[in-house]
Amino acid sequence: MTIRMSVKIADFSTLGSLTQLGDGGEGVVYRAPNFPGDVYKEYKSAVAHEVDPWALEQTIGLLDQLAAPARAFVSGRSAWPHTLVQKNGTTCGFLMQEIPDEFGCEHGMVGRRRPVLTDWNKLVTRSDWMANDNIDSTVPQFNVKNKEDEKVLVQLLLDLCRLFAHLHEHQVVVGDVSGRNILWKADAEPSVFLIDCDGFRAEGQRAVTLSKQSPDWFDPHLVGDTTLESDRYKLAVAVYRAYFSDAFGVPSAPKASPGAQAQKILKLAQQGIGPVQRTTAAQWCELLDEIESGRPRRSWSRKRPLPASTPIPDAPRSGRIWTPKGS
Repeated sequence: MTIRMSVKIADFSTLGSLTQLGDGGEGVVYRAPNFPGDVYKEYKSAVAHEVDPWALEQTIGLLDQLAAPARAFVSGRSAWPHTLVQKNGTTCGFLMQEIPDEFGCEHGMVGRRRPVLTDWNKLVTRSDWMANDNIDSTVPQFNVKNKEDEKVLVQLLLDLCRLFAHLHEHQVVVGDVSGRNILWKADAEPSVFLIDCDGFRAEGQRAVTLSKQSPDWFDPHLVGDTTLESDRYKLAVAVYRAYFSDAFGVPSAPKASPGAQAQKILKLAQQGIGPVQRTTAAQWCELLDEIESGRPRRSWSRKRPLPASTPIPDAPRSGRIWTPKGS
């Protein structure tokens, strides 16, 4: 392995005998036995002409430019590319952290339950599958009318918003936000985990591949490439759909009349999808922190790192099988 401009580079020949784990729209993910705890994503030939090796190097190096608290928070909650992989001197993919076990579940029809990722779609559609006797699932079940359930859900939303706040404070665009690339867990420390992170980039910089937006998450006001503003739109949609279990809805047309606390969330979500002055991740943190703690909090300062809800442990190094998109 060599290091160029602070970016690690591994030759494809050093990865070992690969085992395919998943097949997505742009690349195939493999387990690389010589890099335990990591997985290898190789771009498909169909998108190879889109891949900008320089942009991938910039994305890899971007994590080290974050302030230490933000870097620790983000690296423990994302499959951020960390090593460039080359074949015969040509960039073909990258290494990233394998998805930690706790973000996996078993879900499916009775008698056909299988291991899948606990993605945002399973959270926002819970009012459908939870009431379905034909579904057998280990996914945590929420009822926001139950105070304990609501508290866990708010903690989960707060973790997502803190993650976006750390990234946005450092001018990092997430880009393609969807129900498939946000994972979550609701144990003693509810938290999220982002995948497809090669879409991360500094505001104003080119993405590794042509910028894409997932159906039902498209920012109607976006002109050109994704931005921090389009991230704010999608964050508002993510929070709204998760809290209200409205799988394909938007805050401008809520499916139910919320109570006083939920009304505050709806108001920020509606502001977040507007054409101007969208709700920032920091503003979401302020509201959700107030709801979670039961008392008003001071506004987040852009001059200091955002505090983590808990001490951040080292990123997990053992993971589950990477499940393909569409599962």
